[in-house]
This record gives sequence, C-alpha cells and structure tokens, in this order.
Amino acid sequence: MWLDPLVLHELTYVLPRYVKQMTCIDVALYVRTVLNWPGIQMEDKPLWFGVLETWEADPRLSWTDAVLIQRSLKTGRGVWSRNHRDFARYALPEVGWPDVQ
Repeated sequence: MWLDPLVLHELTYVLPRYVKQMTCIDVALYVRTVLNWPGIQMEDKPLWFGVLETWEADPRLSWTDAVLIQRSLKTGRGVWSRNHRDFARYALPEVGWPDVQ
C-alpha cells in the first residue's frame, strides 16, 4: 500500500485533537508504528522517520518545520523562512535573504 506523506501530517494534527490524552510522543509512536506496518510503502521512508524524530524532540516545532529541517539536512540546501529562530538549533546551511527591489 502506498502512503502519501500528507497522511502523516494529518495523523499528527488530528490524533491529539480527537484523543486528548495523546502527547506528541504518543502520536509519534503511533505514526512510527504505521510506517512500520508490513506492506506500507512511501517515497523516502527514512526521511519521514527523521521528520518524526525531529518533530517529537521539539514541541515548539511545527510538522512543516520538521520536514524542512530534515530535507535541508538531506539535500544540503538551506531553509528560507521568517521563522529563522526555529531553525537556529540545527546545523543547516546558511541562506541569505534575497535582494528585493
């Protein structure tokens, strides 16, 4: 079965809202379990395990920021974001702000 990465994001968003006692760690464990189900296939599964680890480790970090961090670490490209403080804790490549005329 092919699993789209958007489903992972939906799980991280919906589960704690419907199951109020679920913590970020609980949600990450559940999603990790889903990723490990036999027959689950998706593009670049190791990236998504890394995203889960990053997201789980920092409660201030959004899922999208965790994705950007992991993609940056994998590709060597920086992250261009107004939320640069969220990324300062990670050894990401430097990105300058573009000149806007």
